[in-house]
Amino acid sequence: MSPLIKSLLKAKSRIARSQKDRLSLINKRISDVICLNRRNFRTLVGSRTWWRKTNDISQRNASSSRVALDNASLTRLNRYFGELCHDNSYVEPTLSIIGDEVDIPSFTNS
Repeated sequence: MSPLIKSLLKAKSRIARSQKDRLSLINKRISDVICLNRRNFRTLVGSRTWWRKTNDISQRNASSSRVALDNASLTRLNRYFGELCHDNSYVEPTLSIIGDEVDIPSFTNS
C-alpha cells in the first residue's frame, strides 16, 4: 500500500459519518489513486518485471544504501571492531596430555 493511500485512509477514518459529502469525495480520490496504480502495473507482464517494479517503488535495492569503502577505511573499521571485541581478561586454556593408558571412545554404526 502506497504512503498516499495510507494517508488518505487515515484522513478518511477521521471524518465523521455524518459528513457524507466529504466521505464521498475522499472515497472518490482513493478509488482514483488505486485505479491509476492498477493502470501503471497492468503493462507489466512477467513476475521478474513485477518484482523489479515493486523493488523500485519500495527502494529495496536503492544504490544509496550501498557503501563502497577503500582499503584504508576497511582496515580502520576492522581494527576498530577487533579492539571492541577483544577481551583483556581472556586466558588461553592449558592443553591436557592424554596418555596411552586412556581408552578413547569409538562410535559404531549399529
